[in-house]
Parts: sequence; C-alpha cells; structure tokens
Amino acid sequence: MPTIGVDHEVFAWLGQRRDPDCTYNDVIRGQLGLPPLPPLPPSLHVVPPRPWSPPLLPLIQAGLLQPGQVLTWHRPRRRKLFTVTVSDQGSLVTADGLHCKTPNVAARVVAGYSAKGWLLWQTADGTSLEELRNRLQGMTHPNPAAGESSTHGPTSVDTHPPREPQPETSPAASLSPDPDSAREAPPT
Repeated sequence: MPTIGVDHEVFAWLGQRRDPDCTYNDVIRGQLGLPPLPPLPPSLHVVPPRPWSPPLLPLIQAGLLQPGQVLTWHRPRRRKLFTVTVSDQGSLVTADGLHCKTPNVAARVVAGYSAKGWLLWQTADGTSLEELRNRLQGMTHPNPAAGESSTHGPTSVDTHPPREPQPETSPAASLSPDPDSAREAPPT
C-alpha cells in the first residue's frame, strides 16, 4: 500500500476529525468526497505494528545527547556544512523543519542520497553518533578485559605464550630474483 508523509499540523488536523472507529485514510476519503471503503472481514484485520522507539532516545536518556543539541556533517570538498537538531522525541530536525526518525534518514534528506548518518553526524566536539552509541553499549555491557565487571558470566583467558614477531615478506621476495636486476646500473 502506498504511503504519504504529512507534517505535524496536518496530522493534528486529521486527528481532530477522526472518530475512534475510523482511520486517517477514512478522514482523507471523506474530505475528498470519496465513498468509504467496505470494512475488512475479521480474518483480514491487520495486526498492529510493534511500538517503534527512536534509536537516539537511549542516547538522550543516558545524557550522551541533549534535546536542542546541534549535530553537524562537514563536507569540506563540497564546501557544505549540514546541521540537524536533536528533538526531545529522539528525532533529528533538519534546517527545513523535517523530522527524521534516524541519523541515516537525516543524512539522506540533506544530501539527496543514502549515507551512513551514524558515522557522519557529529557533536560539537567531533564525536560521531556511532561513537556515542558504542559508548552507551559500553556503559550497559562493561568490558571484562578492561577490568570491569561483566554480567555475561565467565570469560576465557588466553594461556598461549605470545608469538615472536615474524619478519614481513612481500610476495615479490618469495620469487626468484630477476637476472637483469642484478646488473650494475650504467655510469651516468
């Protein structure tokens, strides 16, 4: 089924005109003068989707991001600087006022093509959202190798002695020498 996007004001207007027994599509059909769709048989009722949680919300709740904080994506070769603002709901708001659910969507909206927003959007101190997400995971899953306690049970310890470093060899070193390369260079 096709999907359309509407701004918050239109969504609120639709919500004010919606009865509990109808959908937003029903409201739009009524406004357009289209007849209502026949009800679905009970066997075809759609299971409501699982509640969605914005992926930036845990970063906000942990204090790693703040509502109103400005994130930047600097593109020096193109001489562009994109900015978005973190909303209190966990979305990123572009300069045009568009609310983007994820950093990747925000990057795609401002650049016009798919981009890895988690790596590109940075805080004022240059920390990427990916780094903040990893920091949050480190707070919730401590690293036992760093001497921190773990809730994941025992860990294995490597009892093998460290290996002696091996000299690096290039593929060319394993080939037989070229007889022409052994000749002396002509005097200059």
